Amino acid sequence: MSLISDGIKDKLDVNWFLSTSNTINIADLGNSVGFVAVKSIVESMKQNIPKSKQDKVQFQVFFNDHVRNRYDTLFKSLPLNREYFAAGVPGSIHSRLFPENTLHFVHSSYALHWLSKIPDELIDRKSPAYNKGKIFYTNSCMEVVEAYAKQFARDIEAFLNARAKEVVPGGLMAILLPCFGVKKYPLVEVIDLLGECLMDMVNEGLINEDLFDSFNFPRYNATQKEINDIINKHNHFTIEKIQHMDAPSFKCMSPNIHMFMLFLKSSWEGLIAQHFGSEIVDEVFVVLRKKVVTSSALSKANMNTVSECFVLLQRKTT
Repeated sequence: MSLISDGIKDKLDVNWFLSTSNTINIADLGNSVGFVAVKSIVESMKQNIPKSKQDKVQFQVFFNDHVRNRYDTLFKSLPLNREYFAAGVPGSIHSRLFPENTLHFVHSSYALHWLSKIPDELIDRKSPAYNKGKIFYTNSCMEVVEAYAKQFARDIEAFLNARAKEVVPGGLMAILLPCFGVKKYPLVEVIDLLGECLMDMVNEGLINEDLFDSFNFPRYNATQKEINDIINKHNHFTIEKIQHMDAPSFKCMSPNIHMFMLFLKSSWEGLIAQHFGSEIVDEVFVVLRKKVVTSSALSKANMNTVSECFVLLQRKTT
């Protein structure tokens, strides 16, 4: 939040925006409950507005997430004393969501590591990247890793192209996503354990093997260099700041298996139900919990590998 606040103070000309409209449009993309971030963004913008104009300024905030997530939770949880108008906008962050030149600030936290689709070659039996018997790129051949990396790059490019149309010249975009120098870290290990659970169910006859082989987990954990290289190829934004950071929320996390499993289920059950059917979801997480308890996934050493990448981009004016 301090990096976002500094970026708004140093880079965003709020008064120039207000010369044509009294409304500031903010979008929180990929996380329909980003209230803390939005509150900080609005407060930081207000500090850049002369007091004589503050009462006239209106803030419109658009919360976006996939349609499978529950927007009723968002609307029930909105702060009553908020200083902005709120609206929910369903749809993929990798495509257009807003009219041209309407957004002044875009925030996206822990969304862009989720892929828009599984690369086709992962489920093509004739492809060198056919990922048979596995659901992720860890412990897979280099062709599988490259397929994931290329899809991530395509997704980031699509995201930037869409936002280049929607963000006004001079507008800012703040992105936070997992960033790792190594491919092994707590959630990766748990994804591997999920694969073991699903394979156990294949062996027990509860899941069809072909159905298992057509499932790959749709996320990619990029390094800072990968993120930097992809964004630098895009000519509509300038990188104002890119910073590798520790992830204090993970490092301070107590190894509470109950809370951790609630987090996993809320994040993953939709993917599992969509592919395998909702009737197996509870059993999957019962088995997964047993595997997590006996693994090193929640060890302090694993938690200390988690890090993040903060990127501040500004829409070019020419």
